[in-house]
Amino acid sequence: MGPHPRETLGAQAAGAVGDHGVFHLGPVTLMLGGFVDTAAVLENRHIASDTFNYWQDMPYPNEPRYHTNNFDGGARYSRLSLLARGNINSEATISGFFESDFGAGAVTTDPYESNSYSFRLRQAYLAYDDNKAGWHFLGGQAWSLLTPGRAGIVARQESLPETIEASMLAGQTWSRQWQVRIVKDFFHHRLWTGLSIENPATLYDTTGFSTSNGAVSMPNGSTVTIGENGVGLTNDTTNFSNEIAPDVIGKVAYDPVWGHYEMEGILHFPHDRVTMGHTGHNNTAIGGGAGGSMILPLIPGKVELRMAGLAGWGINRYGSVLLPDATIKANGSPDPLFGVQAQAGVIAHPNPRIDVYGYVGTQRVGHSYFNSNGASYGYGNPGYSNAGCLQELSTLACTANTRAVSEITIGGWWRFFKGRFGTVEAGTQLAYARRQIWSGIGGDPHTSMSQIFFDFRYLPFQ
Repeated sequence: MGPHPRETLGAQAAGAVGDHGVFHLGPVTLMLGGFVDTAAVLENRHIASDTFNYWQDMPYPNEPRYHTNNFDGGARYSRLSLLARGNINSEATISGFFESDFGAGAVTTDPYESNSYSFRLRQAYLAYDDNKAGWHFLGGQAWSLLTPGRAGIVARQESLPETIEASMLAGQTWSRQWQVRIVKDFFHHRLWTGLSIENPATLYDTTGFSTSNGAVSMPNGSTVTIGENGVGLTNDTTNFSNEIAPDVIGKVAYDPVWGHYEMEGILHFPHDRVTMGHTGHNNTAIGGGAGGSMILPLIPGKVELRMAGLAGWGINRYGSVLLPDATIKANGSPDPLFGVQAQAGVIAHPNPRIDVYGYVGTQRVGHSYFNSNGASYGYGNPGYSNAGCLQELSTLACTANTRAVSEITIGGWWRFFKGRFGTVEAGTQLAYARRQIWSGIGGDPHTSMSQIFFDFRYLPFQ
């Protein structure tokens, strides 16, 4: 398949830099990247997440915001990046990459006056590449090794959808996080193997339990500690899970004459502590999964088919929908939930200035639960009430544990100005998403959402 054309939206999302902003400081080359972006969304439900979809917040008719349209726009996903690279010799290079945007929302952020979204870190890593020996090393914050790629196992060559929505696509596998990665390529860069240890984080669901600052009260009187709210320079409204070991991820990639193919696997180790009275013990579960991806050039340079998927236990946070990784068993130990995420898309480039695309994706999660003393606990418990989901401002409950989110979307981009000044492009996208829940008292009604996105983008370095 070869590398990304820098102009494609998938390449921009992965962190591609341009060739207009290149400077030389002695033996080091500096390459600037990024863009000024202004995007908007019109949707038939009110979800306060602008162009970053948070599908689990998709409302049911019991909430008035289900019945209202919503328009939201902003420039917060404008981006800055810098690549510094130096040649050690004719075959080996050392490089550092930094990328940031304004996607974070500080506690003082509001839409009424200054719209002061926070500068945030997207990627920051160093890399060493020896092309003759075939060894490659990366350390820092980057796209997870689980993220599908499109050429070998190479940073900034991730296979990301061309969508306008900042959350990309339901069913997309990805994360950006700290990692230490080592890669070896064989047979003139045709076969690649990689191993990465990456920052772990277990996303727990505690429906039915009483919780406070990472402490979960169990029906037998014990307390399960799954984490702690952030302190110091971390977010004090987010619970940071207990973790005993990094995630371990392996990948094999193959680039024959036609297409790009990958297989990967992951091990994850959810960890907690159970305390009864004044004594306690630790629990560690083993989660993990496997998946793969492929890119097929149906018409080389014009039309390609992309497919990717991942399945396993305790690995759901690696999907765009952020379904839970685990719940808690009756004995207090972590209970990894089974999950599947998959996506497929067709991308066409009828000419150098136009890209069109269509994607379908889904993410699904299993359930695990128990009952004690007449009360219901866990994820997807049929004892939970969904009886109030369909009546506006109902006094009945709508627990609505998500079982699956699916999305279908089509869109296109037009690069209508391109020259020494850079590139100006415009895009639009239609998306339809459907949320399904685990059945409870009152059944398992679904909900849905329709959206139209608009975007204008100036890339001065491409």
